[in-house]
Amino acid sequence: MKSFVEVALPDVFKLLARRIGLNPDSVGLPLIQAAVNDHMDELGLDDATAYVERLHGSGEFDELVERVVVPETWFFRDLEPYRFLQHFVRERWRPRHPGERLRVLSVPCSTGEESYSITITLLGLGWSPERFRVDGVDISRVGIQKARTGSFGANSFREKTPIVSRPLDSFFRQHGEKRVVCDEARAAARFTRANLADLEFLPDVTPYDVIYCRNLLIYLVPEARERALAHFNRLLQPGGFVYLGHAESGVASAARLEVEDDRFLFAFRFGSPVDPSSPTGLLTPATMSRSGEFFKLPFQPLVTDISSPTATPRDHSPPPVAAPVDDDSPRRAVPCVPPTAPIVEPRQPSATPKPAPSPRRHAARSAAAPVNSPPTESPVHRQRPSDPGPRGRERRTPRRGRSALSATPGRNRSARRSVLFAGHDSSGAR
Repeated sequence: MKSFVEVALPDVFKLLARRIGLNPDSVGLPLIQAAVNDHMDELGLDDATAYVERLHGSGEFDELVERVVVPETWFFRDLEPYRFLQHFVRERWRPRHPGERLRVLSVPCSTGEESYSITITLLGLGWSPERFRVDGVDISRVGIQKARTGSFGANSFREKTPIVSRPLDSFFRQHGEKRVVCDEARAAARFTRANLADLEFLPDVTPYDVIYCRNLLIYLVPEARERALAHFNRLLQPGGFVYLGHAESGVASAARLEVEDDRFLFAFRFGSPVDPSSPTGLLTPATMSRSGEFFKLPFQPLVTDISSPTATPRDHSPPPVAAPVDDDSPRRAVPCVPPTAPIVEPRQPSATPKPAPSPRRHAARSAAAPVNSPPTESPVHRQRPSDPGPRGRERRTPRRGRSALSATPGRNRSARRSVLFAGHDSSGAR
């Protein structure tokens, strides 16, 4: 008899990948399995097949998504994105767009801390709420409801470094043990529940000047990631920026995104639009009209086969999300097909033969070795770090087959972990 994992989880993985673009391996098997077990207990189901059938209804699937999406965010998490916004509006946007309204998209917005941090940053520059609009979007119904209330506990205020001229407390009012965002900051923010993995995503919305999408793309399957980047390309104003997470520089490189200012390495601009059918990948005038048909095709599953993920748990951060719908402007962005990663040729082994050892040194080593000694490594590799080398100077050759990270067994794991996560955000995905 098949176990629950063999019967239900593969179908759950496929459903999550198909509907919201989530790569189950990115969040780890334990998280999804625990979410499924809790959901089955709540429904009073013991049969895995019956549970999978219930998931095909939108209501129960949405409940599973709420359990898989783990909100983890706080106000002004990683100050660099907000310093970039201050620089962008002062040096680039305001001189070129006098009298216009700045538009910012935050996706995923989770429970709203990032979106309100953006509004507070702009209010701190002396802007009135009428001069800008921040759209926060997420796939979580619970997260959007909390964001709309604007009420937050102490856990949402971990960052203490000031970034605005006014005291941070001036943007909140105390309500019991919670702090509520002031009306001035809430007036410029709007929150909408939507799914970034949908093919029809904001077809009639005014393009944005800045899009924040931090630590989401690394949790998507490749097809959903390309679709999200295509949406961003379509939704950005000319000269606009998309701000990604620290762990997503590889995604940006594969999509040919460009860094314009070395002071802000995660603020990217789209280069020339790309066309997968073109040998160069560039979108030509002949293919520009055809590219619009990409968003008019009927919805297709994002993946046809998802293998069971490994049992290694990873950072539990939220998956897919989306964006606002009702917009008051008739302007329409130009659609673009999804970008494709450049082809990287595999490295070929070098045909240059290794140089032969020096006859003098080889003869000296042979004479120094005992006559009946068994074959061993080169004397150089047998030396202690403080032993002098062949020419009298100190040599520090690591033991063969071990890197610098593995040279000290007691500190091996922590050292490797610090290197692996050096490029990540302070906590991971959200």
